[in-house]
Amino acid sequence: IGRKRGALIGYGLVILSTFTLPASPTIEFIFACRFFQGIGVYLGFTGMFVLVLEYTAAKYRSIASSSIAFFFAVGYLLTTLNGYLIKRLALARLRRGIHFPHYTSASTAHP
Repeated sequence: IGRKRGALIGYGLVILSTFTLPASPTIEFIFACRFFQGIGVYLGFTGMFVLVLEYTAAKYRSIASSSIAFFFAVGYLLTTLNGYLIKRLALARLRRGIHFPHYTSASTAHP
């Protein structure tokens, strides 16, 4: 289908499924939206990576591809760090007696 069209279709899938996700009536619909987001990110990233490297000057291609891969790895590391810090924050708040609000129903909410 081509690199540019593949990237546009991929990012179109991401945008469409992202905007329909908040209006999901069932858990199966959420799974389907997340599935199409994954497909869209794969198509978009693969197509855009090649397009960026094609339009980059020959002497800067290695720097461009290395920086894309480096920032992708940094993003994965920061995602892991966020999970660790959120867990530490939650445990610290629970130790101090600060409870998180319950969003299940009004009858179970604490004052």
